[in-house]
Parts: sequence; C-alpha cells; structure tokens
Amino acid sequence: MSTFKKLVLLLALLLAALNSLAAEGETTPADPGEMERMRALLKAWEAIRVDGMVRVRPEWKYNFNFDRSDLSCSGTLCRARDDNQEFTGMRSELGVAAKLGESSAARIRLQDSRVWGAERGSDTGLATANDDTRQSVDVREAWLETTGLWGGLDVRGGRLILAFGDQRLIGPLDWTNVGRSFDGIRANLHGDAWSSQWFVAQLAEQDSDSAGNSTAVGAQNGDLDDARLFGIYNTFKPIEWLQIEPYYIGARFSPVQRSAPVADATAIQSRGGVAIINTEDRSREAEQLHTLGARFTNRTVDGGKSAAGPLDWTLEYAWQTGRSGRYVGAAWDQAQLIAPLPTDLFTSAANPCRVYATVTQPDGSSLSGCRVYVERQRIDAFAAAASIGYRVLESLRLGGEALVGSGDGNRNDATVATFNNLFPTNHGKFGEADLVSWQNMKAWSINLEWRLGDAGKLRIAYWSADKYRAQDAWYKVTGGGQSGATQASTESASNARFASAYNTDLSAAALGVGHLRKHLFREYDLVYEVKALAIEWRAGYSYILGGDAVGALKDDLLIRQELYSRRVVSDLSDGRIDRPAEFLALQQPQSRRTAHFAYLMATARF
Repeated sequence: MSTFKKLVLLLALLLAALNSLAAEGETTPADPGEMERMRALLKAWEAIRVDGMVRVRPEWKYNFNFDRSDLSCSGTLCRARDDNQEFTGMRSELGVAAKLGESSAARIRLQDSRVWGAERGSDTGLATANDDTRQSVDVREAWLETTGLWGGLDVRGGRLILAFGDQRLIGPLDWTNVGRSFDGIRANLHGDAWSSQWFVAQLAEQDSDSAGNSTAVGAQNGDLDDARLFGIYNTFKPIEWLQIEPYYIGARFSPVQRSAPVADATAIQSRGGVAIINTEDRSREAEQLHTLGARFTNRTVDGGKSAAGPLDWTLEYAWQTGRSGRYVGAAWDQAQLIAPLPTDLFTSAANPCRVYATVTQPDGSSLSGCRVYVERQRIDAFAAAASIGYRVLESLRLGGEALVGSGDGNRNDATVATFNNLFPTNHGKFGEADLVSWQNMKAWSINLEWRLGDAGKLRIAYWSADKYRAQDAWYKVTGGGQSGATQASTESASNARFASAYNTDLSAAALGVGHLRKHLFREYDLVYEVKALAIEWRAGYSYILGGDAVGALKDDLLIRQELYSRRVVSDLSDGRIDRPAEFLALQQPQSRRTAHFAYLMATARF
C-alpha cells in the first residue's frame, strides 16, 4: 500500500474511532449501519490505487549542427544563429486505478508537461496564465479493462500506452517531456508460456462529432486525414532461457489533398476565371506500410532485463513492405513519354496528372504534360539489431551492440528503401545524445556497466554511426512516421552521380555521389544513476565528434571554395561589399565537429 493510501486509511480509522467515542457518551447506542457503511468505504478504498510522479531534468546541448560560424545571411544582413540550447523540462503525473469487481478495472492518469519559464506570464510570475493554444495538462492514460474472458483473454480500450520488446518500433517514449499514448484497443490472449497481443489504434481522425468536438487534424487543418496503426505481437517461451517474439505491425495513412491545387492566376484567367479543383487532386495517395519481424532473446528474468546466466543476448530483424502514396514516372520509360497539356490552361500546380513533367525535345523546345507511364512507389526496407553482454563479475557487465537500418540510394525512383522507425522509444538505443534513428544507419557500440550497490550504477559507452546509403539523409531521433526529419549531412535524393546542385546562396542542395560521405559521428557516453533519500538521480554526459558526412557538407572544399571566390570578386567590382555571406563562406573550415550533451534528472515516484 502506498504512503498516500496509508495516511487516508489512518484518517478514516481515526474518524471512526472518534465517532464511536462520541456515541458512547450518548444515551443512544452507536448506529450499526454507520459502522457497516464505514467498513464498506474502507473496502472500496482498498480497491483503489493512487500513484504519481514528479520529474525535473535540466538539459544542455552544444553545437548539435556542427557549425562553426552559426550565421544566417540574407542579402546584406547576417545574423548570429546560436544553436546551443539549455532548458529545464518538468513532467508531473497523477493517476488513479480502480478494481471494478473481480474481472474489471479502470485507470486514468493525468500528465503535466512543461518547460520552466515557457508559459505565458512566467516572466511576471503569473505562470498560471497559460497560452490557450499550448495547454500543459493532458490525459496520458484513460482506459477500461476486462480480464479473464474465456479463460485467458484480457481486453483494454481507451487511451493506452503500448510497448513491445525492446521498444525499437513501438514504445511509450517516457524519456521525453511528453510521453506517448495511443487511442485504441488492445486484446491479450495468454497462457502459461505464451501470449498474443492484438491492437488497433486511431492515429488521426478527420471527422468531428455531432456534439461540436472538432478535430485538430484532417486535410482542412493541413494534417493527415484518417490514419490507423494495428498489429499482432506474439511471445513464446519454449524453454527457460529462450523467448521468441514474432510480430506484424501495419499502418495505413489516408490520402493527402494538395495544399494549393491552383496557384497560377494567369492560367485561371485563361479558363474564363474557372478554377479546376478536382477532389482526386492529391499530393499523395493512401499509404500502406507492413512490418514483419521477430525478436529472439535469453533475457527472460527481472522483467526481461537480464538472463539467468552470465551471458545475455538479443537479436531482432524487421522487414517492411507495402505501397507508398506517391507516384513517379515509370523507370522503364526511358523516353519519358508525355501527353501534352496546353500551357495556357494548366500548370505544375493545377493539372489532372498523377505525374506532371516537362521535358526538352530534340529541337530544344519544352513540352509539358502528364507522364504517360507511371508507377506507384513500393516499399522494400529492413532493419536488424543485435546485442550481447557478459557479466564478468556479479556487479560488472561488458557489452556490445550492432545495428543497421536500410537507406535509399535514390529517393525519387519507384522503390522506397528507407526503413520507417514507426513509433519507437529511441533514447539510449543509439547513444545518450539521441542523434540518429533506426533508418539509413549502421552503428556499433561497446559498453560497460558497473553496479555499485547502494552507491548506484555507472555506465560507460562508445558509439560509432555511419550511413547505410551515402545518398540518403541522416535521420534524427525523431525520424520515421511521416516527419522525415533530418540532420545536416551530405546527401543526394535523386542519386546525382556527377553534378552537384546549389541553392541561390550557394549552399549545397545536393552533392554529386563522388562528394558524398558516410561517417556520421562518434559518441562517448557517461551515465551515473543512484537512488538517495527516496529520489532517483541520474546524470549523463556525451562528447560527440561529427564525421566526414558533416564536414564535407559544411566545408565542401573541392567545389564551394572556387564558386564563392568568383562571387566575391564579382561583388567587389563596384568597390563595396554587397553580399557578406560570400565572404563568410571563405572562412574555412565552416564545420566545428565537436558537440556536447549533458543532463541531470531527478525523479520521485509514489
């Protein structure tokens, strides 16, 4: 029983005793019904569990863009761009769970997530004056559950936390300041040495209800329409030291309408003022993603954290297939046949094509219209992870890890080969600094964990990460899903083998394959954990060295130096500096390859 419940129970008993003493002094005896009601109240209270958490974590991040200059220039004006960050995140939770009879239960848990000083009114001390559009409090969990149906079936529905295996594909993301939840249903059919969990979750809903509760997503809000996540996660334990977990995870994302299907006023005018807007005019069709995989491990004790003997290991492999919602010109159509459209009536933004294109004809003229032969992108990607550890002493473990997530050599062709990391808990999976996700990467690590008894636990780790395909992007820890978030590195989306492409300010848009690099970073981690005075303390520090994939983009010594020199000479022709960005670009190298990450976290649970 928690301390909170003990205090409430003690108070209830004290009130009952005082009431009984008062009744003894009266001429009428104590009411037996009142005592019975008190006992029923205490019995009901025993079926309720109250829990909570308060966590505070200051964080420091230094030079995560690996840029020496940290300057952003536009025209004749250059501004300092400080990418160093320091903030204190705080998460507070309060939950109540109740047994509803022998086979049913309910739970609700509130979560308050905030950054110190970030609320409207914080600078005046009136921190409760919150911004209406950035509420800090939300429902983390709210579900009903029935257990023991047909012997071994438990069903839970509502706002759920889903976590499977090592949480590399689906996890609660508890490290972040806002934990992840899903709205859906989970059914768990289980026996003595096996279980099968079936789940379905609604990721996005386009329709509002009849009571006026409007959704914040949908095409009208520039977001996804209906989107769902579903799957089966099975667990088998044939022998004491082996657990096998085959799984299937499916996701369906609805079509996305073009945000601006008509953008050319001249074209509209030539149609007599009639704007052609087709409801099928989509920027992406429905996307279907299927992930099949399996996890094998001998970590079957201590909640799956340890093995029975000194040697522990885990292997996991996942393969993805399905159809992207994007159409591209057919790869076999070398002639790039086009059905021409009148240029005075149609534009690249307003047209009836699945793929609109412009080609140069033999006589040098341009021809615009619909690609005659198109194909829908198919998905073919994979990921694998392996970890092993050996307990040299009861308190000392040496370990190693190796991981790979496939990447795409040409993101504009008909095959999507970049693995989708889905909805993982990635913190600590590839280092403490959270610089990469499980897509277009190859990484390995060696680590040491030393348990110090009451003095806590110390962990030291070394990580090295490379790209799987040099042409593909460096995906942040927030990559996956639909975000496609990337770090700055050399890449070439269309697999441009020879030519390099530049933006108007001569920053690199894409480098030729010959100038691409693969090495992302090396990272050295130090983490210390201890529980003192009922509070869990954790401190971490990471030292990061950026690789040549960063340096080649930031410095680009082979190409940009020559181009910038020409621009500088041209700029000085009138006797004054009009474009200071070109001069700043000559300060080589532009990259600063060292980065740092540190945090101090205090957590209290009750």
